[in-house]
Amino acid sequence: MIVITFLGTVSGIPSKDRNHPAIVLEYFYYRKDTLLFDCGEGTQKQLMKAGISFMDISKIFITHWHADHFSGLIPLLQTMNLEKRKTELTIFAPEASRFVQGILNLGYFGLRFPVKAVDVPFEGKDVTKIYETKLYEVLSIPVLHTIPSVAFAFKEKDVWRIDEKKLEELELKK
Repeated sequence: MIVITFLGTVSGIPSKDRNHPAIVLEYFYYRKDTLLFDCGEGTQKQLMKAGISFMDISKIFITHWHADHFSGLIPLLQTMNLEKRKTELTIFAPEASRFVQGILNLGYFGLRFPVKAVDVPFEGKDVTKIYETKLYEVLSIPVLHTIPSVAFAFKEKDVWRIDEKKLEELELKK
């Protein structure tokens, strides 16, 4: 099962009723994977309102480095640290290694958990598989914007769910 929660959908300037971009995708199969796409200002508050634990987020995908798409990242990292997160957090983005390191150098974080930055290709026209599990993959493609930017796609793989007992009843099992 996939649950998508729109935490923010406004661009540039937040409004009274809408927050900066942030979308959570929760994938439930054998276990739950929680992915965050963009992390605009106010993302933590919106996560709390939606009843989604920010500690469950394992991967963050940033489309580009305009503040309305990443300004919630600094307080989110700080809160994860204060809540004693131990598990690795991976951040995918164009020029991720440069910007994530810059964010981590902004203050005295003293993070207790590892943060891994994965650079996502932002030039050309090729679709790139940037993350994959047995059940799904996340793809990226460069998009035209004023700065290096990408779009992301979540693609579930074909999974066969076969009732072996039913196969035996129908005499289809070897």
